[in-house]
Amino acid sequence: MKKTILIPLMLTLIASVLAFAQKPYITENFDINGIKIGSKVTPEILKRKLGEPTSERETVIPGLIAYCYGASCIGVYNGEVYEVTLRDNNLSVLTGLFEGGIRVGDNAEEVKAKILKQTKSIITETSMGFKAGNFDDNVNFRVSGGIITEIDYCCESI
Repeated sequence: MKKTILIPLMLTLIASVLAFAQKPYITENFDINGIKIGSKVTPEILKRKLGEPTSERETVIPGLIAYCYGASCIGVYNGEVYEVTLRDNNLSVLTGLFEGGIRVGDNAEEVKAKILKQTKSIITETSMGFKAGNFDDNVNFRVSGGIITEIDYCCESI
């Protein structure tokens, strides 16, 4: 009798541990409309996936080009997506992790709950909002009045 109860209990426990272990950090799958940070892109790929940028400019860092869509910009360094800064709700990020992704204008508490439920990321409150990720690598969320006003993430330094 004890074995018939113990085996399903152990299987449930093992499945729970494996499910948690498979959750990614938010930064491991960071994407913008399906384009992952660190992936190789061309201007044509960006236009096909995100539409025509409102502006395109070289930055003070040689090799870093900013493709802007309204107030939001995608930084491409030597052909790889290096950083994403969203300041309006024209684009969404984390579409691979969350249905519909996350956008500027979303409720911060709801986003935190989603992040905690679907990733193994740590949420840290900051003076400007919160950050989510691990100890070294974080997505930053600016918040005002409980609403996300900016989302920012970039790869390791150039």
